[in-house]
Amino acid sequence: MGKVIYSDLKKKHILITGVAHGIGKSTAVGFLNQGSIVTGIDLDNVELNKLNNQFKNNNNVNLVCCDISRHNQIRDIIQDTEIKNGPIDVLVNNAGSNIRINFEKMTYKKWKHHLTNNLDHMFHVSKLVLPNMKKIGDGSIINLSSTAWMKFAPNLTAYHAAKAGVIGLTCGMASDLGSYFIRVNAVAPGRVITRNEIINQYKINPDWEKETFKMQCIPKFVTPENIANTIIWLGSSQSELITGQTIVIDGGVVQK
Repeated sequence: MGKVIYSDLKKKHILITGVAHGIGKSTAVGFLNQGSIVTGIDLDNVELNKLNNQFKNNNNVNLVCCDISRHNQIRDIIQDTEIKNGPIDVLVNNAGSNIRINFEKMTYKKWKHHLTNNLDHMFHVSKLVLPNMKKIGDGSIINLSSTAWMKFAPNLTAYHAAKAGVIGLTCGMASDLGSYFIRVNAVAPGRVITRNEIINQYKINPDWEKETFKMQCIPKFVTPENIANTIIWLGSSQSELITGQTIVIDGGVVQK
């Protein structure tokens, strides 16, 4: 199947957090292929530099190293990029982490760290892009949740709380912002084959593959590109009356 082109995304300004790896990186590539202008934020300066080299001849990309917990820095980045490239049309709240910690061993400091990195920043960044979205009377915000909390995945209590909270946040924002024609949706990936998962959690071998495909209705690995394709569609006018929804992309594991 050929690449789907959404003509309305050409020259639209896209902001993506957690842009250097996996889903964020694939989403940036996908929007750039649509002719969009992409501003990306990530803490990993090494991977950002690699991405910058990949797009060094593309004037539509602007990548900035920043910690999403530094709200003043995020504010300044958004102000600067909106002056240069115009209001943010599509916000992809993708940044997050899923380090496994058993509930009994979890400290309050680690709990807050997980909530900051997986939920709080979505509130702050969304608030920062909201004024200009209201002015133009249009906008799409896509929040990244997860199916982990739907499946009782072990040692992820704080991650579960945050990613379930993302869906609650999404519903509340959709309700409050719909009158401005701003759409807010969530995407909940299942077991996605990303660099982080390969290195830190799973060893891809025949047994792991068999386990994965036994869980799924469709025996095929979910890739970052699969998630990015849905995010891009939600950013386009093709989804203009879809808001407050959570789209699960997991090959058919959980039932909402």
